[in-house]
Amino acid sequence: MRTVGAGRYELEAEIAKGAIGIVWRALDTTTGERVAVKQLRPEAAVQAELVESFLGEARVLRELDHPSVIRARDLVQSAGQYALVLDLVNGVDLRRRLRADGPLPPQVAADVVAQICDALAYVHHRGIVHGDIKPGNILVPVDGSPVRLADFGIARRVPWADGRNDADRATHATPEYVAPEVVAGEPPLPAADVYALGIVLYELLCGRTPYRGGTAGEVLRRHATCVPVPPPGLPEQIWPVISECMIPDPDQRPSATIVARRMRAVLPSLAGLAPLAPLAPDVVTWWPRSAEDTAPVAAVRRRVTWVPAGTAPVSPAAAYSTHFVAVPEPVVASMAVPQPAAPAPAARRRRGSWVPLLAGLAAAVVAVAFGMTALLLLNQPHRAQTTEPAAVVSHQPGTPAPHSGAGPTTRPSSGAPGNPSGGAGAGTGTPHGGSPRGGPTRGGSSGGSGPAKPPAGHPASSQPGLPGIGSPMPTLPAVR
Repeated sequence: MRTVGAGRYELEAEIAKGAIGIVWRALDTTTGERVAVKQLRPEAAVQAELVESFLGEARVLRELDHPSVIRARDLVQSAGQYALVLDLVNGVDLRRRLRADGPLPPQVAADVVAQICDALAYVHHRGIVHGDIKPGNILVPVDGSPVRLADFGIARRVPWADGRNDADRATHATPEYVAPEVVAGEPPLPAADVYALGIVLYELLCGRTPYRGGTAGEVLRRHATCVPVPPPGLPEQIWPVISECMIPDPDQRPSATIVARRMRAVLPSLAGLAPLAPLAPDVVTWWPRSAEDTAPVAAVRRRVTWVPAGTAPVSPAAAYSTHFVAVPEPVVASMAVPQPAAPAPAARRRRGSWVPLLAGLAAAVVAVAFGMTALLLLNQPHRAQTTEPAAVVSHQPGTPAPHSGAGPTTRPSSGAPGNPSGGAGAGTGTPHGGSPRGGPTRGGSSGGSGPAKPPAGHPASSQPGLPGIGSPMPTLPAVR
């Protein structure tokens, strides 16, 4: 019988195996209880980086005490041997559950996710990011006790948690569940766990993640350039939660606390719903994202208001006369027509009633004087020709483009003002003809649900190599 911890823990059977460690079911000979022992492989125990990561998991778990977080009992370090003693959960992880039985009933899936949200809210409040949320790290006890979040091997602290900055650490991630900002090189923050949880909820309902298929690089790119598509039959009350968890901008995702509340709110409406059938290989689960919403998003985008092209401060406006263009709201506010001021209170009007009266009389006197002067000028028998700048004419589609004239035009000296003389040209205005380079500033929508069939070149959703199962991969570059 193999033992660790100076013979205290007897290793009975292997439960799981990973790239750097093995998990055993063991007997604690001191208490008589069954425990789980996560042991670092001998070849990994000689690598300082892997040892530090293993010890980091022990330090993180030592700080946590929540019914939905796996609990650490002991840490064994002796003669190059490293082992972490954990609670033994009598049950299976969700990865095995999905492989054996397919998608979960919607009510069960929502309840599981709500419990994991409780665990994440607790962990995030303590400045810790799990970093590897996926079905394989969620344990479901057979006795109905709370589900457990396990495997904090790549957990890290957010930069503001204790003054230490983990930004220089390499980031490990599982391709199917990694947030787009992490793909871009940013360190994972709590919003990255929420993003992964949205994908887990999708997988629990559908049997597979939305971006599965192809190489790890292809899966990673889809997080930044695609949106998930709800398959037929997915409960409509759950889809908004999934889509909001997977928003590319991390600042716009809901917190774990909000997701838990929303999941519990829809539980009654999901009662009795049967699980979805496993998705067929040709079912579309992702769709290309519109160009203006591709991730990662460095900052929250400025809000946009749609206004008619004729009033937008773009040039040439006439080229977009049948479209709308997007203008930032501050610009739209500056284009607004000033509204008349509200009338003053009655008491205030009585005290200052003589002011508008005097102003009106003065305006009348000025108008009379101006009119008499104009009549005298018009009655002169011989008036010299005058010149004025010609109006700039915007060329409209479908009409001949005006040519660039010689500048000012002359007006005859008749009593009434006349049109510019024929053949004098339209002045110096730049024609607005020709085809625009790009159409409206921001056209179309972000494409949430997508059409029912894949576009040309859309890869098959089920391919034999499925990245994301097993040890986290790949290692993403650290942010410098």
